[in-house]
Amino acid sequence: MKRTRKLFAVAICLILAASLSFAACGKSSGNAGGFKGDAVAKVGDTTIASDLMSGVSGLILYMYYGPDSMDTFGEDEMKYFSNQILLDILVRTEVMRAHLAESGNGKLTSDEKKAAKDNVALFLSTYGVTQDSLDALGITESHINYYFEGLELYTKFLDEVKEADPVTDEEVEEYYKTNTSSYLVPLQVRASHILVQDKEHTPESLEKAEQILEKAKAGDDFSELAKEYSDDTSAESGGDVGYFDETTSFVAEFKEAAFALQVDEISDVVETEFGYHIIKVTERTETHQQTLDEVRETISDQLLETEHLETFYSEVEAAMVSANLIEYYIDVDPETGKPPTSPPATDIPLDVGDTTAEETPTADTELTETDPAAEGEGEAAADDVAGDAATDAADTAADGETPPADTETVG
Repeated sequence: MKRTRKLFAVAICLILAASLSFAACGKSSGNAGGFKGDAVAKVGDTTIASDLMSGVSGLILYMYYGPDSMDTFGEDEMKYFSNQILLDILVRTEVMRAHLAESGNGKLTSDEKKAAKDNVALFLSTYGVTQDSLDALGITESHINYYFEGLELYTKFLDEVKEADPVTDEEVEEYYKTNTSSYLVPLQVRASHILVQDKEHTPESLEKAEQILEKAKAGDDFSELAKEYSDDTSAESGGDVGYFDETTSFVAEFKEAAFALQVDEISDVVETEFGYHIIKVTERTETHQQTLDEVRETISDQLLETEHLETFYSEVEAAMVSANLIEYYIDVDPETGKPPTSPPATDIPLDVGDTTAEETPTADTELTETDPAAEGEGEAAADDVAGDAATDAADTAADGETPPADTETVG
């Protein structure tokens, strides 16, 4: 599934949110996690080794860009990501680990270790990880375990933040008031469809679609009809293409027809650039404004994991800096004493264009609007999997949820 991602966006995401989840689980002294290699930084008595940095870097790139990520970026991009972005992440990790150790909370319980192990298994299955792809990126089992055990320690750190600096009702209410429009939920439907694929739109294909429609309207099981007759890749899932809204990059004719249907209603034959569709809406959520009570917990968690967490962490880090407990062994910004948080002015292009990430969709489909610029690339452009069915499968698999439609334009 093709998704446009930018290296800079990855870096910001990691530093402001996900980066804080790499809480280390190494010993109180020596190399973090027991990894070897040249020292790139030191926090207290703990050294961050180059092997740790390269392995976790490879893991993050794998999760964002897939097994071919090393081919995606040039040497300069990789150097920037590792030396200026990832190293800052790992130093923050060690700062948090040291803080947790001071409070006697730096070791995982048996339940937390099991949770980390379960998440490792989920990662391996969701991303279809192979040993060859891991070897190509220099990722070992120890790197993976380090990362996911770190997620559990991050939770411990966050718990301390919550206790020391809880989010108040006033903060939540002010945030909601300022961002009310963000909680306006658009019309969403979940639909299944049967596609008679024919970009020439011949009378024979139209007749076939009308015959299938008669069966569907006569009460034949729609899912079974899709499995038997649909030419779309979603046929395997009974034609289900998941949830979508107006911003989803499905072709306009399909969306218009689907939005006009009520639950369990079946459309007439719908013509699109791909051929003829028969659509059935299985779920429908009308446009509505979420109330403060509906999103109160979400807002509280968001404020805790951004503003409150960053403030708390900054105070912990400042104390260690004052005590000369943080050292870097690579190039640093002379003004801050840290690796630069932004790239050199001209050396590193951050817009890396489209990249392919391996994800597990619940339903592939041929509904995405065709990119005119890609027409010359042959049938592959039209056959590209729609990113609208389930790109959040990896995020929701553990919760047993049905992923919503992704709204990024494919191609």
